[in-house]
Amino acid sequence: VVVSILTHADDRGLREATWRAFNSRAATGDGSNAPVIARMVALRRERAKILGFGDFVDLVLADRMAKDGASARAFLAAIEDRV
Repeated sequence: VVVSILTHADDRGLREATWRAFNSRAATGDGSNAPVIARMVALRRERAKILGFGDFVDLVLADRMAKDGASARAFLAAIEDRV
């Protein structure tokens, strides 16, 4: 339904209201996902510490090309400098 409204509705105000409502769902009020997200972040941090990593980024990147968060950030900074 959202895609249909955003694609076909002639009323700009309706499209904007639909887009805002769709993109802010579960962001506030009783249906907010904020407590769930905070718990997930805390559990990820705890898991990384238990496994001997500085943070969750280092844990995730350990078996990937970047190897750690610092290397990934340095790579992104180098790309940013070229743009």
